Parts: sequence; structure tokens; C-alpha cells
Amino acid sequence: MEQSKTPYLYKDLKQERVMKAFGLKVVLFFIAGLLSVQAQSIFPKKHEMRGAWVATVANLDWPTSKGDGAGRFQRDELVGYFDKLQQAGINAIYFQVRSACDAMYESAYDPWSQFLTGEEGVAPSPYWDPLEFAIQEAHKRGMELHAWINPYRALRSVPKTSVSESSGNSLLENTFWAQVDKTSPIIANSNEHVSVTHPDWLLYLGSIAIVNPGMPQVRQYITNVVMEIVNRYDVDGIHFDDYFYPYSPNNIKSEDSETFAEYNDRGFTSIGDWRRDNVNRMIEMVYDSIQTVKPFVKFGISPFGRHSEGYTTLYADAYAWVQGGYLDYLVPQLYWEMSRFYTGTAFQYLYDTWYKERAGKHVYAGHGLYRSDNATFGNTLFSAAEVPNQIRYLRTKGDSTGSLFFRSRNITSYVSKGIADSLKKNFYPYPALTPPMSWKASTKPSSPQSLSVTPVTVDEVITNFTLNWDKVTVPEGNDTTLKYAVYRVTAEQQPTIEEVNSDIRNLIAVTGSTTYTDKLPGTGAPNWYVVTAVNRNSEESDASNFVETEILTSAEDSDVFGLPKQIVLEQNYPNPFNPSTKIAFSVPNAEQLTLKVYDMLGREVAVLANGLFNSGTHSVQFDASRLSSGIYFYTLQTSQLSITKRMVLLK
Repeated sequence: MEQSKTPYLYKDLKQERVMKAFGLKVVLFFIAGLLSVQAQSIFPKKHEMRGAWVATVANLDWPTSKGDGAGRFQRDELVGYFDKLQQAGINAIYFQVRSACDAMYESAYDPWSQFLTGEEGVAPSPYWDPLEFAIQEAHKRGMELHAWINPYRALRSVPKTSVSESSGNSLLENTFWAQVDKTSPIIANSNEHVSVTHPDWLLYLGSIAIVNPGMPQVRQYITNVVMEIVNRYDVDGIHFDDYFYPYSPNNIKSEDSETFAEYNDRGFTSIGDWRRDNVNRMIEMVYDSIQTVKPFVKFGISPFGRHSEGYTTLYADAYAWVQGGYLDYLVPQLYWEMSRFYTGTAFQYLYDTWYKERAGKHVYAGHGLYRSDNATFGNTLFSAAEVPNQIRYLRTKGDSTGSLFFRSRNITSYVSKGIADSLKKNFYPYPALTPPMSWKASTKPSSPQSLSVTPVTVDEVITNFTLNWDKVTVPEGNDTTLKYAVYRVTAEQQPTIEEVNSDIRNLIAVTGSTTYTDKLPGTGAPNWYVVTAVNRNSEESDASNFVETEILTSAEDSDVFGLPKQIVLEQNYPNPFNPSTKIAFSVPNAEQLTLKVYDMLGREVAVLANGLFNSGTHSVQFDASRLSSGIYFYTLQTSQLSITKRMVLLK
């Protein structure tokens, strides 16, 4: 390709093969491999669940306004939340669409949610569909969208009134249990609600009501609700929370004795075993139905954090679900500290127990992030180090792990001990794909074609690179490709895809679009871009063509007086080096700047420059005689930008 008038040269290597020495590549790859083993439990993983629950019940997270004409504000608010979650490194949204037999979407089975419109059964005006909108916005950002459902809860609070004789129950005093927003209506006021259409399906337990898990009609009803979502919406997963038979103080006693007598078709002598079987049968029915229609859709549940209590009180045998093979993942709600006076409720102990029982499926940790801020928790708060320490611990485990955070507003809105900054800077500084599920059949997508890279200039100075590629198409009837993984590697010659994948820092974006704009990645050495297509099971295609962007060291970098036109950080020389190397940089104007060296763990090991430097080219010598062999990074920081390059110390 003919040389550009900009100080960058970019080449399509499907047309032009550049042959350069490969000695440095081998050394870099070998050392990076050794060091990656040492840093395995510290560095982020390329495949890691990083989810956030967006609670709509009682408007906990979203929306913060409701009623006629609120749709525009609600959409803008949701977009803002998704932007902030993406910036924090979140790659999956768990969006609550059904909290009490109601719907955040147009449903044939449940009425519109009061938490969207202010009145149950009333459609939003002007009309819009929050679930459809949330899916589009998540996929646009390369994020998964799981529809979060509460399967059994029908009424969050029951007033002190009589009920129809068909229910066979008398109600207790209304305690407003679990009510958060006491200004909202708390009972069904829609003729479409199941408490009106099928009052005989309800069990009234203390201050709440649930649809009766012992009735086959209820199992079918819940399955119909799920399959309506799966069939009509492009969701990545269906997610159940921890409400099965109720928690204290609304524990079930003998209210279902008549149901036990009528529907005990498997001959149970223990009503407790029968109740657990009711839940198991519902979950298995839902899973089998999803597998029949869209086997790529994931199905998971977030049970109570202590299995023993879930088993005896909620009649939820989560171990049986994964061991029976009708769940893809579990997210136990581990809302306790790493260290507790009673180790049986400590985060680490409980996670290890769940991980041991996972039967080859995935186990993600549910973090009680709400316990980090006074706006969401009224008792003793977590320390600032609590959730970070929990994430560190998870990274010592296998590749089927990750995190879900409750609640999302503790990332997007509340300070919460600075967790958003901590995620962005320390734990999720690089994008990640969700963990693949080996038991799910998936078709490897075709590779993206025609990758091109175009410099973007402002006042004749290049500020960004815009990448474009062709959309990958799939055969009709197959799962659609949702996202693309964008990689950038700094190397003297074209890397292999194995080298690209060997370092998570090469992954710079996961996007649902076929274009991406990369900030100026640095100067002085070639930067190579490559893209892969990624299906829902996080299986990547073969690589696209590689495209190189390179700073040209020529007279074009200087003006007529020999002064540099833009800030340049050169590759150190020699490289690899032992024990010293020279680093040169150029500035077009007098600049206050720093030049620092960091190790693989991000620790500062040297300050080579710190002060005001005049326009021109400068160089410093880095003596690493006291350091051990390995990969190091040097960063030039000015008021305008930050440029980082890597170098190899080889003793």
C-alpha cells in the first residue's frame, strides 16, 4: 500500500505479508507463559461471569419513575445504567421481568407490572416493551441479557380481608412483609392477575400469597410463562431467584395438606419430600421445554446461600437440580463476609461447598453488594476490602466461575465503598467473555471478513482508529451471532491467534456492532488488530484478517524546524535487554510529564522522568540490574494522553 500522508501506515495483511525476524516473538511468548502461570489467580480471566441483578420489584433499581409518559425517562435511565455497568466491566445483565405474577413485557399470562406504569394491568403509554428494549441495549454492548423471574410469588402483601372460599384459607394480620415502597399498591388490582383468574391456585401464607407449587396446573402455568419469553424474545437466559416455598415468618405449615392428599401421585409419605419434588418437577419441566425450543438459552437459579436451610425451609434442593442435569448454573446468594465468627456462614466456606457439589455445571457467586452502602443496607456495612477479597478468592478456582452483584445500583448510583472504580481499575480492566458451557451443543461461527482500520484525525493529529468488518451471517435456524471480540497486540511482526489469546490484555472490546473505535494505542511499534465472532456459548470463530497500524519514524513526524508534530513514545532499545535499555520520547510542546516502569502485576518499579520537558526528543536510560527477568511496562503520562509499551528483561 502506498504510504499515507499521516504519520501512520496501515496494511491489510491478506494482501501483503510482511516478513520479519521472529526471535523476539518466541522470547516474549515463552516468558509470558511462565509469568502467566504465576499470575493465574491474580489476573482477570478471559472467560468469567461478571453479572449484575437489575431489580424492578418495588422499583429497587429501575425504574425510578412510573406512570403515563414516563417511558422516555425510563428508557434513558436504563441506557445510563447499562453504560455504567459496561464501564465497570459487567458482561451480563439479569433483568427482573416478573416479580409477583406480573410482567415487564406484554404477556398473555400476566398483567403489566405496577412497578412500570404505576397501576397493575395498565400498558405503558406511549407503548413500549422494556424487555425487548433491554435485550437490544445489552446486545448492542456485547452483554448477555437474562430474564429474571420469580416463579411462585403472587402477592407480596395481603390485606386483612376475607378471601373466596375456593382458596380454603383464612388470612393473618397484614404485616407488609418484604414491602419496600409502601406508597405503591401492594395487592392485585387487575382482572388479569392470577389471584383473580385462578383464586383456587393460591396459597395464603402469613402476609403473602403464592401460587401453589403442589398443583400440576401451576407447574404448567409457570412453564407457559417461561416459554412465552423464550419463544418471543431474544434472551440469553432464564433466571429464577430464591423464592420457592416462603421464608420466615411466612413458612408453610399445613396450609397445603389438602393439595398433598389430592396430588400426591408419586406416593410420598413425607410432605416435605413431596414439596421438594414439586419444585424439582417444575424446574425440570421448564428446563426440558427450553431445551426443546432453544437449547442455547441458559437456565439458572440463585438459591439461598446455605443449602441446608433452603432444603428444609424453602423445600429447594439445589444440589438435585444440577446433579439431575436440569440446570446450567447456580448462583448461591452468599451475602456474608469472608471471615465470620461462625465459619458455616462464611463466604469462602459456603462457596467451596457449592463448588464441590456443582456436578460439572457452573457455580457463580452472588455477592451482597447492597451491604456496602447505607442507602441499601441499614446494619453494619461490609468493609471496602470485602467484595474485592471475594472476587480474588473466586479466581483461585476453575474456569466455570464468576460473580453476580446485588444490586446493580450499588455499581451505577451509590458509592458502595468505591466498588465501581475498583471493578473498573483493578478487577475488570479488560473485557471478558462469559464462561462457555461444554454440555451445550454450539456451532462455531464463521470468521469476520474484510477487517479494515482507518485513522481518525483531529487538527491533522491522529486520535483514534476506527475498525470496520462485515457482519457474520449464520444459516437459518441456527443461533445468531451476538457479539465480536476485538483484539490489539503490539508486536514487531504479525502474531499468531494463539499468541493473541495468550494474554487477556490483548482483548480490548466485546461488542455487538461491526465497528469499533480504539483510542490511540501508543506509538513507536506496530499494533496489530484482529476480530473474532462469538456465539452465545462464548465459542469464537477463526480469526479475521490481521491489520497493522504502525508509526513511521520519518521526516513527516517533524515540522520544518525539526520539532516533533505529536507526542511519541519509542520502543526501548535494545529489547530484550540486560540489564539496561534506552527509552526515547518526543513532545511537540513543553510538557509536564512522567515516565514510569511497572511490573506484570501493575506495581511501580521505577520513575524515569517526572517534570517539565521542552519541545523535542528526549531519552533516558533504564537500569534493571536489581530486577528479575520478565515482562515490564513503561508508561508516558502527559496532560493529553497516556502511552504504554512493554519490554523484556532477559538475564
